[in-house]
Amino acid sequence: QGLEQGLEQGLEQGLEQGLEQGLEQGLEQGLEQGLEQGLEQGLEQGLEQGKIQEKIEIAKNLLDVLDDETIAQKTGLSEDKIRKLRF
Repeated sequence: QGLEQGLEQGLEQGLEQGLEQGLEQGLEQGLEQGLEQGLEQGLEQGLEQGKIQEKIEIAKNLLDVLDDETIAQKTGLSEDKIRKLRF
């Protein structure tokens, strides 16, 4: 009876500790991966927005010397976007 009770308590404690450690490790790894992915995506989005902004600035500088179609071809922006920049 004492052995049985000891085994039962040991098993309960082992399971409890195992779950606790597993949860801690899982949370830590999840946070780490989430931060890494978030930073990576943020950087990519920032770079992409910067490229678009640069194209818009180039297009604005060309508005007085080129037509909308040519500016669109050279910058990769749509003609509709170029027309909106004119107004």
